[in-house]
Amino acid sequence: MLSPARTSVDGFGSTVSAYLPLALRKALAVENAAVQKAQPVLAAIGGIAITYVAVKAIYNIGKGVTTYFLAGPLHLGADLKKSGEWAVITGSSDGIGKEFAFQLAAKGLNVVLVSRTIDKLEGVAREISARYNVQTKIIAIDLSKMGPHNVPQLQEELKDLDIALLVNSAGTFAGPGKFLSTPASHEDAANIVNLNCRALIMMSRAVLPLMLNRKTGYSKYVINVGAVFGGVVPAGGFAIYGATKAFVDSFSRSLHKEYKDSGIFVQSFLPGPTITKMLSEKYQKDAVPTTDVVAAALNQLGFRSRTFGHWKHALLGTYMSTQSVVEIKEH
Repeated sequence: MLSPARTSVDGFGSTVSAYLPLALRKALAVENAAVQKAQPVLAAIGGIAITYVAVKAIYNIGKGVTTYFLAGPLHLGADLKKSGEWAVITGSSDGIGKEFAFQLAAKGLNVVLVSRTIDKLEGVAREISARYNVQTKIIAIDLSKMGPHNVPQLQEELKDLDIALLVNSAGTFAGPGKFLSTPASHEDAANIVNLNCRALIMMSRAVLPLMLNRKTGYSKYVINVGAVFGGVVPAGGFAIYGATKAFVDSFSRSLHKEYKDSGIFVQSFLPGPTITKMLSEKYQKDAVPTTDVVAAALNQLGFRSRTFGHWKHALLGTYMSTQSVVEIKEH
């Protein structure tokens, strides 16, 4: 009869193991031998895994430093003058679009200014002409009402231009707030979708064929301006706006995949809070100046097809990417 008092255990040679059936003891011995034999292999696998994680971490850190701190000083961005003579910028009468127009003109590119208000466009054109030795062209169009019929009209206006870059910067937003009240009117809700998504599609269908028809030996470029909020993860408080920016990111990445071998490089640009007229003053304290945001995107054009642009926005985007959904509330 087994003695219940013997309970000490120190491996397979323990007192307890002595009471086990012979077959089970043999099986345990075989398993123990297999485990001991496998230990060097398991240790090697563990070492490889740790090395992989470490190398990947070092790579990502290096990639981040190169992207957000060295791209400008090392001039890693595309030399747009080799790709064409003109840049087409939507939403170029204000904000990020206007800043793109000025910085591209500073690089020596002629600029096509596309927006709704002709007086504002003329003012921007005068400023650029006075400051830089470049040509300007104005196309006044309400992009929120843009449709298929506008595509051939735009192509007719742009057909003689050697276009290096299309910047789809036009956009609008409402929030933070709940879906049914942000924005308040059904028309404004539709305009967010039309301007942020439909206009981008129509502009791309108008300009891409013109780019593809002009082979220079250098890539042509597209920058689609999305946003951290919605573009990275769903953002409660920006249900409509965030969804449109998720569309912009998905569309941009797909377009880059489809046309990169044809010489079209598409950048999905996902900035965070930026000091523009659209951003309420109470949110501008931690926002990044428009000049820095645009410069970062251009510095990375040609080697980063998806970027947050500025390092502060990269930190925000990296944090948000760890969340399944975020909620933005009114202060």
